Amino acid sequence: MSAQTLRRGFHVAAAFNILGMLLFSRGLTNDLLGELDPAVFGLPGIVLICVWGLAYLALADSFAAAPKVALVFGVEKLVYVGNWVCWLLVHGGELGSVWARDPMTALFYASYGLVDAAFALFFVYVWARARP
Repeated sequence: MSAQTLRRGFHVAAAFNILGMLLFSRGLTNDLLGELDPAVFGLPGIVLICVWGLAYLALADSFAAAPKVALVFGVEKLVYVGNWVCWLLVHGGELGSVWARDPMTALFYASYGLVDAAFALFFVYVWARARP
């Protein structure tokens, strides 16, 4: 992958974190997100996810100079994937009732770990490619 393509990958990751969270949280007003997983998707958690997106933007133009930061981003994404898997194991059977209350929130909980897994792989790839 070219440096330009990798840079775009950082921008896409940032957009998913910032714009995605603002969309699914309905501009930080969707209380159901936090009700279902308050430790991760309460208001402070949603704001911090947006801050991670800003960090991706900050590294987009200089990832080759700091490849270990991309590895940190990969680990961070894996933490969210682990949380998602644990949440599904405990609460996955509730997705139908969540869907009845709010399909958009159900879609978020059914899929966010897949997106984070893809970005984890991306960030680890960037680290592996850019490290000395």
